[in-house]
Amino acid sequence: MSDLLVHPTIPFADVTEGELEEASHILEVPESDLRDGVENGPANVRKNPDLVYDRFFVPTGNLLKISVSRLQAAAHKATGGVNLAAVLSALTDLEKAVITENGSQLTKTGKPGGSAYLKSIEKMRWWLQDPIGRKPPFTIFTKGNQKLPFWAWSTLPGVTCPGAGECLVDSKDPSKRGWCYSFSAWRNILPYFRQLQNTILMRLPDKSWIEADARKKFRKNQAVRLYVDGDIDSVETLEFWMHFVERFPDNQFYGYSKSWAQFKAWHTKHGGLWPSNYLLNLSNGTSLERDLSPELFRAFVRTMMDLKNPKTGHHLVRGTFRGLRVESKYPKMSEKEVKAGRRTKASEQSWKIHKEDVMKEAKSLGITGDVAGKGVFVCPGNCGRCLPRGRHACGSRDFTGVAVVIGIH
Repeated sequence: MSDLLVHPTIPFADVTEGELEEASHILEVPESDLRDGVENGPANVRKNPDLVYDRFFVPTGNLLKISVSRLQAAAHKATGGVNLAAVLSALTDLEKAVITENGSQLTKTGKPGGSAYLKSIEKMRWWLQDPIGRKPPFTIFTKGNQKLPFWAWSTLPGVTCPGAGECLVDSKDPSKRGWCYSFSAWRNILPYFRQLQNTILMRLPDKSWIEADARKKFRKNQAVRLYVDGDIDSVETLEFWMHFVERFPDNQFYGYSKSWAQFKAWHTKHGGLWPSNYLLNLSNGTSLERDLSPELFRAFVRTMMDLKNPKTGHHLVRGTFRGLRVESKYPKMSEKEVKAGRRTKASEQSWKIHKEDVMKEAKSLGITGDVAGKGVFVCPGNCGRCLPRGRHACGSRDFTGVAVVIGIH
């Protein structure tokens, strides 16, 4: 099973509609201009809002090479405890690196790319003077994108992922990063600062800003994905979120995690009294895959699948999300199909061929479900459209024990 457990490939990165709104403020570009590109630009731009403001703000060349190390430095200092002086020092280092670079040609429009860094740093520095009394300057729970039409929460990748293994570091070459998609969002500074801000919020003793943001945004029956980027870094963090989930009984929460040890520890400490409105999907790339034998790893997976609330009988883990390599490519929906909410006849035929390829591969590998007799479900590629009425398999208790699979070309 270890070679089949893969991190969900949908969505690939945490760049969202919320970033469009923030980009308009920081870059002093009207939001209508950005959204005009979404609605009227080329199809490949319309599908991904982040590509629209990439035209206004894409740090490239020397600035990106210099800044990444500074971004990572701030990330590590933010996770070592609430040492705000250390974070401010790291931000100053980043600011100096930006100022010394000629950023006038860093974007396709010729606008100074460095100015977005400097404005973001200024906002973060202002907030850190009083992070409890002052409203956080970046989005907390952010709007989703086309592939993830739910509310989403993220923290810094890597430094908040105690269970990370192959996803973070390439086992064949430790000097190289693994396949984690989260770092790709750092090509835009806004997702990074949101992740940094949220990481600091989790380190503060007063986390009221998080709940206040949720109370303002969440509506009844809306889905929330916890940790698109980053992960549960401790039992204490998991305790906060499980209490949080309980306070929002009208919302459905789900997530993917490699922090299996933290979930098992919480289960033991709290007698398995998991909230009924939270579901966990098992994510690959864990350190367990690297450190345990295949037999012991499979046994660990089974123990995770068995975790359940003794009072309700509800399992914590919905199941696995498995990526299967097939010859056919997933047929993406056109803009017209997305608006209509259905495929054309030709597109539907391509989808049927691809789906049959995925099911054939699942059968050849002996995949019949995570629990005997539960079956296999082929992911159609968009979280909000895989089931009727906006439901989605990875967040549905009806799919507990079902092996959700997706074709990877």
